[in-house]
Amino acid sequence: MTPTIRYVPNTYSFSGEDFPACSPSEFLERLKKKQPTYEVIIDDEKVKYYFDFDYYLLEQSSYNLDAIKCVDSIFKKDICEALYETTGINPKIHTMESHSQDIGDGRSKYSLRYYISNMIGTKKNVKDFVI
Repeated sequence: MTPTIRYVPNTYSFSGEDFPACSPSEFLERLKKKQPTYEVIIDDEKVKYYFDFDYYLLEQSSYNLDAIKCVDSIFKKDICEALYETTGINPKIHTMESHSQDIGDGRSKYSLRYYISNMIGTKKNVKDFVI
């Protein structure tokens, strides 16, 4: 059986629970074409631990990449300490960034995603840890 990936075609306009699905190769093609593609991960699916941070600024004049570097440093430290305290494992954190001074509606956005490469759990485990 060929694995399928469920995805949200556009987070700004999609609603409902009937997510489209495609093969891994089709998913990669969507990404290469820079089509809006956000993978849907269900609660009992195993994933590497990850944490998302998105912050929107109402005024573009407040956009400052030095500020997000400071926030990133604090988050990494806090995530490492909390995971080590809970699991006894030193987490290996990898960060992906996607910041924009203008997302098209007059706002700016900072976006950080932290992947923990040496920890796996279900999406529900990750949610329970954060809450």
